[in-house]
Amino acid sequence: MDPVDRKLGVDDLTERAEFSTPFLQARNGEAATALLAPAVAELTNLQALEAFETAGLACAPRLGLRTLLDEPRVDAGPLLVDVDVAGQPAAQMLGHPVHMSRSRAQTRRGIPALGQDTETVLAELGFTPGEIRALAGAGAIRPDADREIRAAANYV
Repeated sequence: MDPVDRKLGVDDLTERAEFSTPFLQARNGEAATALLAPAVAELTNLQALEAFETAGLACAPRLGLRTLLDEPRVDAGPLLVDVDVAGQPAAQMLGHPVHMSRSRAQTRRGIPALGQDTETVLAELGFTPGEIRALAGAGAIRPDADREIRAAANYV
């Protein structure tokens, strides 16, 4: 038994025909999960990571965004960028994940303002200009909300 087998109490799955190659492991992932889930459920994230890392297996915990960004091993600085939001304080969003040595990807467009793309999206979905005007007239959509926010921002 290797370190993972001893830690999890599960036989080496690669010795089974259905898990003998990486292709078969991927193809039968649900079956592997069913076999491993009870053993992994008994461990803390740290214990499971230790067992997998000791065996030289690639692994990482599944983290929510805020937990991930607070993780000491993640340098969140370049991952988050401040972007403008019309009529509101700047917001943070994920920046470009690729960082080249001589050039830096930039966020060229901020977060769309409320209602900024409503008419465009509805038109792409097949709504006619008349139907879009009818929705706006009924108060179901507010395609002019961006203009209202910008106007209100001038008085803040």
